Amino acid sequence: MIHFPFDFPMTQPSVGTSLYCILMYAICCIISYHKTKRYNLAAVSKLSTKHIISYILLVGFLFITNCLNGDFFHLMEHVHNYVYISGYYNYGEPIYQTIAQFVSSNYLLFRTIVWGGAFLAFVLTAKRMNVSVYLAIAILCLCYNVTFSYGRVTAAIAIYFLGLSFLCRPIRIKILSYAIGGIIILFSWQFHTSGLIMLLMTAMLFLPVKRWSIWVVIVLIPVAAALGKDLFFMFAFDDATDDFMANKMLSYSDREVRAGIAKYMLNLINYSAFLIPMYISYKTIFVKNKLKNIDVGIIRMFKVTFGLTYTAVSFLLFGETFFTFFYRILNMTMIPIVIIVVGLYYYHNMTRRDFIHAIIPGFLYSTYHLAYMLYLNM
Repeated sequence: MIHFPFDFPMTQPSVGTSLYCILMYAICCIISYHKTKRYNLAAVSKLSTKHIISYILLVGFLFITNCLNGDFFHLMEHVHNYVYISGYYNYGEPIYQTIAQFVSSNYLLFRTIVWGGAFLAFVLTAKRMNVSVYLAIAILCLCYNVTFSYGRVTAAIAIYFLGLSFLCRPIRIKILSYAIGGIIILFSWQFHTSGLIMLLMTAMLFLPVKRWSIWVVIVLIPVAAALGKDLFFMFAFDDATDDFMANKMLSYSDREVRAGIAKYMLNLINYSAFLIPMYISYKTIFVKNKLKNIDVGIIRMFKVTFGLTYTAVSFLLFGETFFTFFYRILNMTMIPIVIIVVGLYYYHNMTRRDFIHAIIPGFLYSTYHLAYMLYLNM
């Protein structure tokens, strides 16, 4: 086990923690804007390795220490009490309990391993997909830093798409690449059981981009969601009894019903941050370019991301009780959306105007969420 003398000094959200997150986010925004010069690809391509590594460390530190909401402190309580209180109930997959024990319940080290590792997996995915690593980090930070820092499922998402990159863009020895990708994808399931949905969606890779295949997806995914919603229910809330899961699902629904206008606006912008980039990417690939000159790796990743997005939307058909699955599955698309949007822009398939339109909703959500959490903590 590792013993580290430093840990987070706070135990609950406050004005101070909100101001810290606002300051860190503002620093990342300023640096991103300055270095990219309004998303000029020539400026990004000239950045030195030293600048990129420094930026990786800065954004990684933000993800590790992003203490904006109560879930950060809720998980802190579980990690701190894992070793020292015998029989203390710890939710989550066994791998997180192993990590908590390995770091002697130090939450700073715990988040460094889990969220720092997830961020490293994202960086490796961007590099493997041959897109601008710096620009990909900038968009992830500016648009999805809240979602990325939110739940333990982030590790499963990041590891899964790293594995998927070996299938989308295989190395020279394809059989070895597929084997490596498959092992990493299966390993990602250890970090969150709802990763089963991503694992199943890997089948979208093998679907040809034809008119008939699109109709097959449109028809089959809602049917599969209807038949498998109870299974998804079990895997999404595998950390408690059936009664607890039912109460938890109802609490999510009640929370949506009781939400005020500010919360509704926040949710609307949040969902737009995923759906609008997907629509712009779809239009770029299939309407404007008609699949011509589009990188094959980007097309493959788009197919899986489209499957996840359409599955998320399908759960809206089943009423408020299953609304939580809509945004839980939608959140799984944050990493591939960044890779796809940056890739299309980087390879000059997407116009600068469309690129800016794709990232504006995510930037608005991040800034609005920061202001909203500051208001709640005052």
